[in-house]
Amino acid sequence: MITPVRLPILFLLLFLPLHTLATSLSFLPSPSDDSFIIAIDDVPWLYASGASFQGADLKFEEMRQGDGGFDAFGSYIDYVYTWTNTPVYTVIKTYREDPSTIVFEQHIREDVSSPGFPDSFTQSAWPIFGKNDLNHFTYKEFWPVMESGSLKSFQPSHQGGVPLTIYNSSDSTLPNVVFSPLTDFKSVHMAADSETFSLGIISNATFIPQNFEASFILSSSSGINRGMMEWGEKLLSYHDKPRTDMFLDTTHSTIGFWTDNGGYYHYSTGEDTSKTYEEVLPEVKAYHDSLNIPFGHWQFDSWFYPKDGPVDHGGGGGGVTNWTADPSIFPSGMANINELLDDMPTIMHNRQWSASSDYVKSWEFEWFIDDETQIAIPKDPAAFFTRFFQEQKGWGLTMYEQDWIMKQYDLTDSLFTNLTLANLWHRGMGEGASAAGLSIQYCMPYPNDILSSVMNKAVTNIRATDDYFHGDDRYESNWPIGQTAMLIHALGALPFKDGFYSSTNVQTGGQEVGPELHPDRHAIMATLSTAMVGPMDGINLLNASRVMSKCNSEGKILKPDRPVTTPDYCYINGKKGEDCVSYSTSSGSNIYFFDNNGSANFTLDMIDVNDDTREYAVYNWYTGSTYTIKGGESIVLEAGYEGHSYAVISPFDDITDIAFIGETDKIVTNSRARFDHKEGKVRGGENERVRQCWIVKGNSLRTVCKEITLTEDGVGLMAPM
Repeated sequence: MITPVRLPILFLLLFLPLHTLATSLSFLPSPSDDSFIIAIDDVPWLYASGASFQGADLKFEEMRQGDGGFDAFGSYIDYVYTWTNTPVYTVIKTYREDPSTIVFEQHIREDVSSPGFPDSFTQSAWPIFGKNDLNHFTYKEFWPVMESGSLKSFQPSHQGGVPLTIYNSSDSTLPNVVFSPLTDFKSVHMAADSETFSLGIISNATFIPQNFEASFILSSSSGINRGMMEWGEKLLSYHDKPRTDMFLDTTHSTIGFWTDNGGYYHYSTGEDTSKTYEEVLPEVKAYHDSLNIPFGHWQFDSWFYPKDGPVDHGGGGGGVTNWTADPSIFPSGMANINELLDDMPTIMHNRQWSASSDYVKSWEFEWFIDDETQIAIPKDPAAFFTRFFQEQKGWGLTMYEQDWIMKQYDLTDSLFTNLTLANLWHRGMGEGASAAGLSIQYCMPYPNDILSSVMNKAVTNIRATDDYFHGDDRYESNWPIGQTAMLIHALGALPFKDGFYSSTNVQTGGQEVGPELHPDRHAIMATLSTAMVGPMDGINLLNASRVMSKCNSEGKILKPDRPVTTPDYCYINGKKGEDCVSYSTSSGSNIYFFDNNGSANFTLDMIDVNDDTREYAVYNWYTGSTYTIKGGESIVLEAGYEGHSYAVISPFDDITDIAFIGETDKIVTNSRARFDHKEGKVRGGENERVRQCWIVKGNSLRTVCKEITLTEDGVGLMAPM
């Protein structure tokens, strides 16, 4: 039975508290119209009113309480809004066991044709929230970057504006809500004008099928990092996708040699231009072996396969005609180069499909072909990719890098006029890769492509930065991954920082000659990302000690337990995350702090430690200087030779007054890949020597280090202090 809801909203508002810790959402409907308020712990935050469909405001009929039910978030109470003379009805769900979640649904009762609305972001809009003076941030463009400000300034962008996080920076607990699609991420979009914002069905779709449902989630929490993680966990749970194991396989867990854009071997074989890649790459491999650098995988970029047009300096250009070895690149084919590289696991790049590709011409699948751009996409992506990923036997392929996602979308008309095709493309790619035992990296994704990764179990990592270039201030944005990493990590994938030059050498003969002036900064960010780490130097130009600072003697990356993100401190103090702080906790409670602003004051709240009862040790990774610090105190961290500071922070044991720092010659000094504190064991390569360091309080602060040698099995006992 459906009964009308009548709650005295004005009466409720008179008795709401001014401030509490934000954990719980309340839905407060009007007794007389379609408006409602969303409150956090009974404090009003968002006011909603009205709805629209295909350019027309909808006339409210009634709001009724439904029969309730049960879904992935638990037992819910549903409120059904009906509107006159429209195929649309809308639903709000609140959850008995999870008061931090509200779900909004738009339902289409019947088939609806549309001419498309190219000048509008959405064909439908509900709920329509009013803007206010709270803070917000969202993600825009590809390799999405964070944009922030007052909620009144929020505007979406092409395929961007999600998720939208709204928070109160004047409250030190940072109460927040995250608003985003819950399903069909490529079928919906954010919309906004000067006064309101909403989510709805994409504007360009020419047909909306009967029973189509667009679902959106509002998730509340306190703390920006915590709020994003809790929102992400809800999406992962809803779509039944596990978090990526950062040591999933050899490709994910090891340092690798990359040939991506900006690297030495991207469309270049070096100073001797007469040599083919088939001749050069084994020489590069031999060079690495001579330095005892144990690269565990290689990455082949877009230079290896034939295309229907030229490629520009940024790597863009023609569509793929056949995803296999270009005869001028690898004359003896893909299996042969894999054998020459000792069967090295390989990550391989791909881009958009050409209408003149062999797959369009010869395979039995039907294709959508854009008349203007001559870019193609299969009508049945799952069937196509299932066959496609069976074609690469003997290549060493372990990870498929789908690059130029934004170009495939923007230049393929059917992907934004067909409401469901883009979602099917993501799902089909994932199903085909999973069937072949492959993982996927997304590259150049829009924000809603990153959200789509939760539908795709094969997507394990996503590029968090622009391509790597040199000598141009525009590309200073290549290293700071903290804000984008927070989004990718929240959704269960590893945020990959693009490859880089490990040395300051001028790399004559490469695509980019450099010199790289901040190789440490790139190395630190790459290691703290928890994804792969990919140096890209030319032969005889690599810095071996810097490369080995990231890994053990067998090439296994010594990773932290979570990716580097921008701490909550920056959101409280209005600081730009790229220029402020990034951190990551590791096994044994070590915290890794990076500040790009030279020598600067450091306090514990800058790493979101608000503990006034404990004392912490601080180790300056560059200078070796040590300090003690408590809540409310400040120290000066001296910058290293590249102009930034990097430090390890560890709590002192309350009884012994000793703080474990770990391997001071590694970027992550206390990785769980190295130290098992519970079992008291150290792991690494055969007979590897491992240095362990502690900071000890006494009459003076001192650093004590001991070295052990692992067994032939790569195991040892942690040295006693």
